[in-house]
Amino acid sequence: MAGGFKKQARKFLKILFVLALAVVFLWGCSSTLGKKKKRRQDSASRQKHFAKKKHRKRNAPAERRANPRSMDDLLDDSSSPAVQWIFPTRVNEIDRSVMILVPAGEYLLGPVGNSNALAEGRIQLPDFYIDRAEISVEQFQNYDPSYDEKVFNNGEKCPSCPAMGIPWMVAQSYCRWAGKRLPTEAEWEAAARGDQNSKWPWGSIFDPNKANLEGDADGYAGPAPVRSFPASPFGTWDMAGNVWEWVAMPYEPRPIPGSGGKLTAQIVKGGGWSSNKDSARVSSRNPLPPDIKNPNVGFRCVFSTNL
Repeated sequence: MAGGFKKQARKFLKILFVLALAVVFLWGCSSTLGKKKKRRQDSASRQKHFAKKKHRKRNAPAERRANPRSMDDLLDDSSSPAVQWIFPTRVNEIDRSVMILVPAGEYLLGPVGNSNALAEGRIQLPDFYIDRAEISVEQFQNYDPSYDEKVFNNGEKCPSCPAMGIPWMVAQSYCRWAGKRLPTEAEWEAAARGDQNSKWPWGSIFDPNKANLEGDADGYAGPAPVRSFPASPFGTWDMAGNVWEWVAMPYEPRPIPGSGGKLTAQIVKGGGWSSNKDSARVSSRNPLPPDIKNPNVGFRCVFSTNL
């Protein structure tokens, strides 16, 4: 009798063990299916997110024109993929410009396939900082509250656009007010080209999507907000197109014909929004009267580390 009871007990325990295994197996299958379903949902969600992001990026120029951003927004936007601090930076205390360090070294100066340039050579430069972006309307109005960009921008306000129509002496005065100065031509080219022997800041093959030049294929028929086109190996924006930029030295040491000996042509670099691709080459030099108020002309400043 006792032996029969033990057999029944063992049989009952075996049944319980088999049932337990079945429960574990079914639970595992259910969990796996749930995870696969969740992965499929997550994948679909990511695809929808990237599709929206791609759409926003494709429409970004129109959005930027409709909703120009302030300089403080641009400085604080560390979440933007465009904000990548490549070299040491400093923020100028007076005008809040973010400045990029161009390290000491030997840099190319002169033509890379451009006849309107200095004789090609190399020049040794010390460390210096350069404004990462062109001086904006908002920044310039802190220096001169009477400045009105609408005069140069078809009657439209654009505080995040580059300051336009700035004469050479005024640009120089702004830089001094901010504790900086205009760059030399060699410094400007070093910041634009880096250590590359290239025609444009991004390389030797022209890319119409990397500069605000003639036409509106790049998304802008006129000036674009500063920081719209990253191009330089050092991380400086808009060194090709948007606005021509003044440099410190004169084009040649003689007066402009017809000026009565009073004016000496000064150099602007980089091309503006109505310039062609050849004008936007790093080595291109455009002589202009220093007192000109051209809508295509703006500037950026440098800060010498040895001051």
